Amino acid sequence: MSLANLATKDGLISLAGVNSSIADQRAGRNEHLRVFSVKYPRRPRRDSAVSQSSEEQTTQKNEPLLAEINTIGQSTLFKPVDGTDQYQRLLKLSPARKVATGSKRVGAIATGMSATSQLVVFDATQTPVHQAQTINALDLEEEANDLDIIDTITNEFSIVWCSDYSIYEQSITYNFESGTKTLTPPNPRRIYSLEKQDGLIRSKFRCLRFLTDHHILALSNIPNRGGTELSIIHLYPTGPASIVYRWRLPSHVKQAAAMDVCVLDADKVGSRQFVIAVSSQDLSITIVTTNYVRQTDSMSNFRRYTTMRDVHVQNITGVRFAPFYPPDKPTSAQQYIRLGSGSVGNTVVVSTLPLQFLNSKKSSPRYVLSHPSEERWTQLSYTAIITLLVLFIAILLQSYLFPGPNSAVTRYLPTPLRSMFDGNQLPASSFKRLSEIVNEHSYGLQANGEKSIVVTDSGVGSANTGLDVKVIHEGGKTALLQGDKSAKRWDDLAKHEKKVWKERLIEAGLWTTDESEAVLKGVIFSSLAHIVGGAVADALGH
Repeated sequence: MSLANLATKDGLISLAGVNSSIADQRAGRNEHLRVFSVKYPRRPRRDSAVSQSSEEQTTQKNEPLLAEINTIGQSTLFKPVDGTDQYQRLLKLSPARKVATGSKRVGAIATGMSATSQLVVFDATQTPVHQAQTINALDLEEEANDLDIIDTITNEFSIVWCSDYSIYEQSITYNFESGTKTLTPPNPRRIYSLEKQDGLIRSKFRCLRFLTDHHILALSNIPNRGGTELSIIHLYPTGPASIVYRWRLPSHVKQAAAMDVCVLDADKVGSRQFVIAVSSQDLSITIVTTNYVRQTDSMSNFRRYTTMRDVHVQNITGVRFAPFYPPDKPTSAQQYIRLGSGSVGNTVVVSTLPLQFLNSKKSSPRYVLSHPSEERWTQLSYTAIITLLVLFIAILLQSYLFPGPNSAVTRYLPTPLRSMFDGNQLPASSFKRLSEIVNEHSYGLQANGEKSIVVTDSGVGSANTGLDVKVIHEGGKTALLQGDKSAKRWDDLAKHEKKVWKERLIEAGLWTTDESEAVLKGVIFSSLAHIVGGAVADALGH
């Protein structure tokens, strides 16, 4: 049964979806939309300072102590169909506005288990509702799983509904006095669809709610009890909508059953917080918050506030927030929002959530459930960690991929990579063993030749195996040896020096023990890498 309420001075006007008897349905009559008058029980007067006359006391005694529920009307808005399976699955009224003159509201109902799915929008300012109050009637391609209404401006309403895989929208401008309407667009538009990924089964939409007039909250269940996702969808005046945020609920939520949203009060700018309740098949209710920032017209990501476990003994059928209205005057009294939930066991649980008073220096005060400062610190922590990680990786990449010639970092790179960063070194693509380099430049390496092959040590210590190989095309060996006192031919090295150089050449992959020492006799060895460049410059200058 679907249910919605209109407030009155002493109670409620309740609209409910209740089918007629099977006999009436078979006869083609199904008055599915019923209206009840609910009067609250009398509250005892607590003001002892005010004396009551005997007439007032008598009147108060005659008033009923218990609530009264009476049927005031029933009607049919759906087109008749064959069979008795069709029922009124959904019923939704546009939001009530707390204004002195009252707010005019519209309602929408949708069928369930019908051969032809229908959605009817009606004028809810008068009850009971009659066929003449129908504003728009639609035949749907797919049965609606949920629907919602929001008033965008005066007498203009936007209606959204979802099937298993798609979300639809249509705006209605309605004149309550004349009964004229304007539909935008003329036919409902599909604003978003769940697409198959790699041929797999798609998720299914379960519920949806308006957050703002252009932000929609959608709840979808992943196939095979794979979990549940919340999505914030941005609605545009024309064209398809787009997902702004998508968030998966905790792993214990395998499938969601129901969802509702409580809209908290806004500051003078228009920023506010939304509280979301999602019931799961594991008998839990998860409370989530998200914030709307009016200055940037953006929504924040979701933040889990709490999870209430084992709220009912049997499956939860629905959750509903009571509307929250802030106090008219500033008060120090604790403010709450209340969440009601029902189950198939005919049990009702009311949960109370305390609010916090947010008194920001940049905007007017308002109430929140989850303090934005807590969320801000959480976001800053994540942002700081990610920023430091990215900065660390960037420094490493810059140091190792783009170092300067002869920099300290290049000493730790393999020879093929070092050759990429020094213009005097051989390119990595032409990296060869020392014997191949000697053979390639053998003509210029004669005693009086102009070329010289120099192997320089980084000078950090014996643990460092990085060696630099340079081919100097001008200057000659004599000038190089004169400019670099540590530079020596192979034959001029001491025995222990040859041993160290061999070990480093082997570790660097430039020479192997299978090769002859004759290869090394055409090479100059220097232990001071930074002097080689200066020696070459002096030689060229002379």
